[in-house]
Amino acid sequence: MSCQTPLDPSGTLPFFAAQHEKRTIAIRRNSNYDATIDYIKKVFPALTGTPASRITISAVFQECGDLLVEINRDLWPDIVSRLSVVHISVDEEQAPELVSAPRKLTEELNNLVISRPIDIEIQVGSKTYPLTLPDNATVRHLKNIIETQVPLQTNRLISSTPGFSFLDDDKTLQDYGVKAGFLITIIANIRIHVANPRRRVSVMGTLYANVSSLRLTVSSRADIPYPNCVLSCGGELLDDSRRLDSYPQITAECEVEATQDDSAVIFFHWFSLVDMSHAYVDDYDLKPLIIRVQPEWDQDDNEEFAVYPESTVLDLKVLQYNVNHISPDRQILIFKGRELSNETDLQGAGVQSGDKIMMKMFTESL
Repeated sequence: MSCQTPLDPSGTLPFFAAQHEKRTIAIRRNSNYDATIDYIKKVFPALTGTPASRITISAVFQECGDLLVEINRDLWPDIVSRLSVVHISVDEEQAPELVSAPRKLTEELNNLVISRPIDIEIQVGSKTYPLTLPDNATVRHLKNIIETQVPLQTNRLISSTPGFSFLDDDKTLQDYGVKAGFLITIIANIRIHVANPRRRVSVMGTLYANVSSLRLTVSSRADIPYPNCVLSCGGELLDDSRRLDSYPQITAECEVEATQDDSAVIFFHWFSLVDMSHAYVDDYDLKPLIIRVQPEWDQDDNEEFAVYPESTVLDLKVLQYNVNHISPDRQILIFKGRELSNETDLQGAGVQSGDKIMMKMFTESL
C-alpha cells in the first residue's frame, strides 16, 4: 500500500507548508485569501485571537533573490498554486493617523525612515541568545552586535525562519523581511562535495578552520597524498593559511575540485613565513604522524589519524569530525595533561608519531 501524498492533476501537492514560530503545518491550497487566513488561525493556536488584518503571509520567490516577499490579498489567487513554503507572521499594531498634524510636520514624518525595535533569537549550536535591535539595522550592524554578545566563530548567518542566507552586509533587516520572532542561526559546519578524476566524495568542512583542515580531510578520503593535494573552488586556488569562510564561494553543498600535483609539493603557508628562500622540499619533513585519539568515555575506541607536523589542533578536530561526527567546537583534546588550543600546530605541541591524545567532549555545543 502506498503512503505517498497524491498529486493534483497539475503535478503539484494539494498543500503548502506554513511556518510560524517553531511549528510547520500543511495548509490545503485555497484561492480564497480570507478563508486561508481563517484556517491558519485555527491550526496555529497562538494566532486564534489575532485580528485577520494583522496576519501576513510571506514567501521567497526565485525571481526576487533571497527576499522574503509579503503576499497581499489581490495577488493571492494568482500565486497560491506556486507556493511550497510560506512564513506566517503578525504585524504590530499600526499607530493612529495624525489627523490634525500640520502640513509641514506631516511631510517631515513621511520623509523619516521609521525604525522599530524587534526581538529575534541567535542560535549557536544548541544555545539560543535573545537579541533586540532596530529593524532598519544593516546585516553588518547585526554581525557587529552578535560579535559583542555571542561567542561568534564565523560570520556566516542564515535565517531558520523561513530559510535564506544573509549575503549582503549593506542590506537592512527590513530588506530581508526580518520581523519579531525570527530565528537566525550561525552556521559553522557545512557539507562540501569534492570532485577529482579518481572519485567524488562529500566531506564536512568547518568555516572558521583554515583550508589546511579541508585539505587534510580530502586527502584522507580521496586517496590523494596530502603534500600533493591541491584544492580549488570557483576557479580559485584555496590557500592553506586562509579560513574557509574568507572565500565567498565556499558555501553549503558547494563543489571543490581536488587535483594531485606530482611535480612539486604544495605548502601554501610557506608564503607567510619569513626568509624561506633557502628552503627546499627535501629539507622538509613530509612524513605523516600516526597518532591515536582516545575518547574519555570509551576506552575501547582508539582511532588512528594521519596528520602532519604543521597540522593544527583544529585541523585534527575537523578530521575527527568526519569520522565520529562530533563537531570541532565540542571536542576538547588533552595531551600530557594539558588542553591543546585550536591554533597550536602538533609539532609545536610536542606530539610525535605513536602518541595518544585524550578527547573530552562538551556536554553542550557552544
